[in-house]
Amino acid sequence: KQVCVSCIASNGGVEKCDGLDNNCNGSIDEGFTLGTACKNGIGQCETAGTIVCGGSGAATCNAVAGTPTTEVCDTLDNNCDGLTDPAGASGCSTFYFDGDTDGYGTALAAPKCLCGPSDSYTTAVAGDCKDADKAIYPGAAEVCDGKDDNCDGSVDPAGTTGCANYFADGDSDDYGSSVLSQCLCAAKAPFTATKGGDCNDQAAGIHPGASEVCNTVDDDCNGKTDETGGTAQYYMDADGDGYGIGSPITACGPVSPFTATKAGDCNDSDNTAHPGATEVQCNSKDEDCNGSDLCNTCQPTVLESFDSGAPGWTLGPGWGLLSWAGKGGGLGLAYGDGVSSYPTSTSAAVTSKNLLIPYGTTNLQFYYYYTPDPSEYGTYDVLSIQINGQEMVNRTAGDGKAKGWVQFTATGVPASWWGTTIPFAVSAQTKDGGLNNGPGMAVDAITALCN
Repeated sequence: KQVCVSCIASNGGVEKCDGLDNNCNGSIDEGFTLGTACKNGIGQCETAGTIVCGGSGAATCNAVAGTPTTEVCDTLDNNCDGLTDPAGASGCSTFYFDGDTDGYGTALAAPKCLCGPSDSYTTAVAGDCKDADKAIYPGAAEVCDGKDDNCDGSVDPAGTTGCANYFADGDSDDYGSSVLSQCLCAAKAPFTATKGGDCNDQAAGIHPGASEVCNTVDDDCNGKTDETGGTAQYYMDADGDGYGIGSPITACGPVSPFTATKAGDCNDSDNTAHPGATEVQCNSKDEDCNGSDLCNTCQPTVLESFDSGAPGWTLGPGWGLLSWAGKGGGLGLAYGDGVSSYPTSTSAAVTSKNLLIPYGTTNLQFYYYYTPDPSEYGTYDVLSIQINGQEMVNRTAGDGKAKGWVQFTATGVPASWWGTTIPFAVSAQTKDGGLNNGPGMAVDAITALCN
């Protein structure tokens, strides 16, 4: 037996989720996908469930969301706010904004505490003084570019790569002191000169290349004083004999080795050879620089003039050098005590002189004066003349020979004397030597002769 039950619509015939067929279409809670899996909550709060009818006639998920916790750096949404490891999460680190990706961040933007690099907050190192220039950061090489490349607060300091030496120039002459310099990108007072070597940085007229003038100052800083700029000429004089060689320099004064004002030295390593020096014959050396050694060249030569007071002669006690009218206008060497004309005492004198005999000399000629005291006789008033120990003249009051001036020539001078020094000696003895009574003895000039 079938029983027919009629459907009574509810909820105004609109189906809702309530376990009834509200629209009497033969289906209950159609369209609400009851039993379908669902989730509730986000992040770590998310749980799983199914769709069920809620008390309000609407479908709902029966999953209950979890409880939020403190956000930590673990790649999870711990506080269930939809953000994973946001800024400020526990365990975060400070990151700076690095707009030029040079590894250094700027302090102009506030840093963030992040769990890891994010956006342009990618570096944990700050200090970038220009975050728009990748070549500028702390520790970068400083180069001459007008920028603070290493962010130390200094632009192109001394020692920057590409710098040049500048010298302190206190006198603004474009030359600086070599001991005061800095390597700079550009001049910076007092380091303004690009050239060093200034030996007086307080005087603008003194520097390398300046004109040297005669002022006892090293104007051109070459370590020499007044080496140029003068008008006097000086020749190189290595042996210091006052005569130089070569081309002269014009200087303010002697500049070693240019010290001689006279030229013509023929041997600048021998100070005995120069113009005007005494020539020694046949010694293979041209002492007087006349181009000849005078070897085997004999010329009459006055060896000694015996003028009154000639150096090198000595007299015995009571004897004096007197002026006599010698031969050729010379003065002779005279003897006498000039005291007594009576034979009450005997006076004597011996004197000698060394003579250099020229090469080729054959004869030695001299004049002597002999006038004994008229009261003397026999062997009184002796005059003796010796050459190299050989007696050439021996006069006595009673020898009967000519008196007054007598020329004597010693012939046959041996060649062994040539170029050597021999002694010439005179001895005189008088009983009283009263010159006012007429006695006298004298020797005039000795001359070397040759055939």
